[in-house]
Parts: sequence; structure tokens; C-alpha cells
Amino acid sequence: MRILLFFLAFLSACQAQPPLVDRTPGQTGSSIALLADGKRLVVADPDQGSVSFVDADTLALLGRVDVGGEPHQLVLADNLVIVATYRGGELVAVDPDTLQVVRRAQVCAGPWGLARAPAGWLAVSCEWQGEVRKVSSDFKQITTLAAVWRVRAVAVQGETVRAANFAGPDVRVWSLGPNGTQSLRPVPDGQADNRKDLAGMTPDQVTALLPLPDGGLLVALQLVANNAADTAQAPSGYGTLTDGQPKINPAVLRLDGADTVVGPVTYARYDGTGRAFNNPSALALIAADRVLVAHLSSNDVAQLDLTAGQADARLVQRQGTAAGPRGVAVDVGRGLAWIDGAFDNAISRLPIDANLAPSDAALTRVRALPQPFSTSARAGRKAFHDASNPHLTPFGVVACNSCHADGGDDGLVWHLHAGSVTPRLRRSQHLGVAPIGLAGLHWDAEFANLFELLQSTVPNLMGGDTLLLNADDFAAYLREIVQPPVPPPGDAAAIARGQLLFASPQLRCATCHSGPNYTDLQQHAALSPMTTLPGDTLTAARTPSLRGVFLRAPYFHDGRAADLFALHKRSDLADHGDPSGLTDAEMADLVAFLNSL
Repeated sequence: MRILLFFLAFLSACQAQPPLVDRTPGQTGSSIALLADGKRLVVADPDQGSVSFVDADTLALLGRVDVGGEPHQLVLADNLVIVATYRGGELVAVDPDTLQVVRRAQVCAGPWGLARAPAGWLAVSCEWQGEVRKVSSDFKQITTLAAVWRVRAVAVQGETVRAANFAGPDVRVWSLGPNGTQSLRPVPDGQADNRKDLAGMTPDQVTALLPLPDGGLLVALQLVANNAADTAQAPSGYGTLTDGQPKINPAVLRLDGADTVVGPVTYARYDGTGRAFNNPSALALIAADRVLVAHLSSNDVAQLDLTAGQADARLVQRQGTAAGPRGVAVDVGRGLAWIDGAFDNAISRLPIDANLAPSDAALTRVRALPQPFSTSARAGRKAFHDASNPHLTPFGVVACNSCHADGGDDGLVWHLHAGSVTPRLRRSQHLGVAPIGLAGLHWDAEFANLFELLQSTVPNLMGGDTLLLNADDFAAYLREIVQPPVPPPGDAAAIARGQLLFASPQLRCATCHSGPNYTDLQQHAALSPMTTLPGDTLTAARTPSLRGVFLRAPYFHDGRAADLFALHKRSDLADHGDPSGLTDAEMADLVAFLNSL
């Protein structure tokens, strides 16, 4: 009897245990992939709205398929290439043998990242929708898994979807399952990392997630130190190294199966030793303890040792690439990696095996594609993202893209205090809605044109000298290529009611937010007081455009309003209409209209 009771108790205990979680990693999207035959590559062409098929050995262009809508990532599924079109809002399936589109479906607003589960379904990150969605392999079933603010990076481990905020003040990894969320603010581990103030860093710009076979996760991101700290703690510029503490540091965080950050953290150095990496953009695992990291703003790929405890020992190899590396594909058996140099429409093939002679593997080839943008705009894009140009920054820490990701914004409020810049708190602005070519740049409209802005910002904040910089190229990039985000669909009736409120004499929103971009380009003292930092002389701010305002929280020049509801309920509005009489329903209608712009 005792044996029977023991057995029943044991059986009951076993049944009470939670089921084992399948940690098998799925396929994570990239801008480039090696097809199953091992002989062809497929790469996204965001400028052209197409995907290209390329010979893996010669890198010759074999064919191209139009998919539309600025594709950035793709995955392979059932002998098809699945592409997400960022501005088109679609998933598109392409047959690599016939070079034909075989199906497509609207999925959400701003689909960027893709991942394929072992079971065949797809996870899609919808940055502008602020959601992660699950899509069946035939595109017929689309369900929302979770709301995640400004999400780009997404991955699948078994049946669990992992996602991360791209930018903003509270960037974290989301486990759309039992683990909840995990902060990415790192904990310093003694002398293992270059930064002694590592715990004060704000995580930002998570660009890639890579599931590991052991259930862990690699996270590629920029870390920003003390972006809003006081003068005594924060380094003065974005990239000044007077104290050995650059504000911006790339990192690859390693999370274990329980989502605990176990490292490594930093691996870059800015001391002239050839390790000035900037803006990690893609990851690929090449061994149990080795990972490749592509860097968008230093135009290179680093091979890191995941087991090295000291930051200086983590770098195994660095190799240069074509400009703007966005994705990585590998063939570990052949010891090769292919890097998508997006800004050059080029692919760099590199050896990843130390026993393989570089002369036998290294090759870069440009694809002959139609160019929808001017030569000046393409040159401006390269310069905007470049952290290796000493005329922009002599240290390699920072690029324009560091705070204005892809010409947009990083979601952060910065404490600026360097050179002749008056100490101030400023929310990074989305440059797709800035009045490029018109007077009045920056929140206080202090610069008459982009040339004057560069002449101040580059020396004071980035440490450069502006020599050989072409302001016209920067302007062409911002004017031709950078666009405001596309708003997600909303309730048409609520939007119509909100539009009437927006134009009403009571609120007077349309008085200043007028014209096609909803700005009169004038300065107004909309807040009282305007400043929250001693010494800041801002008394009036230029009316910001409302295009894409749904994605630009927190609001006002110093980020004092967390969202659009909080913005209209503030008690310090001096010349900003009078929303105090609105009911909750009317406020919701007004916000619905603003979110539609």
C-alpha cells in the first residue's frame, strides 16, 4: 500500500509540473539569405522595392522580382522567399525558381522583422502598428500576439515569440509567453567591460535578435549612456573621449534561458586600435561560441567570442564590408559569410574560417539596379550613417544616424551640454518631417539652413571639423529618401469626429498646425515654463509637424508628455488651445485623428 501511495503521489507531482518549453530556434529574418541549394543568394532591395537573386560564387545578378513597398527583411519557407514590405504593409511570397510572386497579403502598418517558427507559421514585427502578429504559412490567418511599441527585431524559439522595442526610453525584450519582459539595461561585471558607468546606460536601437540552441538569446543594440543625466555625470558631447567614457556603445547582450543577462556586453574601443565599431545591425551564429556582428555605421563585420570574460578578448576578427551592411548569411560548412551592403547595392563575401585564405574567398560586387534617388541623396545617406569619417567625428563613436535612426529619431531626450551649446534637454526630432530647405531648423529654429546646423552640431557635439562635408548631400538624403512613417488604420468615424474637434475654435489646433504638414513653421510659447534645465534659454518652440506624430512619443521639446493623452491634459499649456472642456470620449476622438496623420 505504501508503495502504491508513493507511486500515486509521484505521478500527481509529475502531472503538476508545467510542460517543457520547446527551445528549438526558428529561422530569423535578415536582408539576405542563402537558398537551400547553397548556390544562390536572395537579398532585399529597399530602394528599388524588389528582391534580387545572386550567384553565391560569382555574386553575379541572376534576376530580380518587384515586390514593392521598401522590403527590409525576408525568410525562406517551403521553397519560397517571404518578404515584408515596410511601406507597403504586406507579406509577399516569391518563387525563387520561376521568379514570380505567388501570393501576397496585407498584414499591418510598418512590417519590418520576420521570423519563421519550426511549425511553419510566421511572426511579423509591425513597427508602425505597434504590434507583433502571427501569420499562417498560407497568409490566410493573421492574429495579433501583443502590443509592442516601435518593434523591429523579432525571433521565434519553439512556439515562443521574442520581440524587442527598436527605440525609446524603455527598450526591452518581450517574451510573448510565460517569461514576460526583460529589461536590457546591463549590469556591470567588474573589469570585464570598458565602461565603468555601464549600469547608467539607456538601451536603444535593438536591431537583431538571435535565438541560441540552448534556449538563450543574443540581442544586438546600441547602448546610450546618461543621455539625460546631469552635467556632473554625463560626458559632454556624443562622442568626446576626454574621460574615456563615450556616450554611445554598441553591444551584443547574451540572455540565458531564463532571460538573465549573462554577457558579453561591450567589445568596441575608441582608442585608434581599429575597434571603433558603430551601430550593430545583424547577427549570425557560426559556432557554439562565435557570432558575426555587422555594423551599419562602421561598415564592417566583427567575429566575437561569446565565452571571453574580458571585453578586450571578445574580438576575434574584424573585416570591412560594402557601405551600409544590413544583413548576414553564412555557410559554416564552406567557411563563408555574405554581407548585404545595402547602401552600395553590393554583397561582400568574406571568409569566416581562419584556415581559409582571404584571397580565396573575399569578394565584393555591386548589383546593377535602377537608382530611384539622386547621386547626391545616396552620398548623403552614406555620410549620414558614417562613423568613420574624422571630419564628422574623429573618434568613431557617433554618426548622425545614432540619434536619428534611418533619418528618424531614437525616442530619447538628450541632455546636451558641450562646446558653445547652451545646456538643454531636447527630444530627438524625426527628420522626415523637418523643414529641410527652409529656415528654422531645430526646436528653437536657431539655424537658417542645414549648412549652419552642421557647422554647429558637428564640432560641438560630435568633435568633427566639418571639412569636406557637403550639406547639399545631407539635404538631398533627407528630402528624397527619408519619409514620415505611415499611420496604421483607425476608426474612420472617430477620426472624422476628431478632425472636427481639431479645427474647432475652442481648441485652435489648426491655427498653428496648419498646411499640408500641419505646421505654420512659426515659433510659439506653447508651454509655461518652456524650460526645465537651468540655463536653457528656450522661450518659444517652432511648431512641429504632426505628420507621423503617432510614433513620436514622448512629446514636446523636452519629452515632458508621455503620450498624446497626457499632452492635452497638462496644466502648463500656455498657448496651446483649451482642451480642458473635452470629455474622455472627445479626447479619444482627437487622439484618433492625430494618430491618422
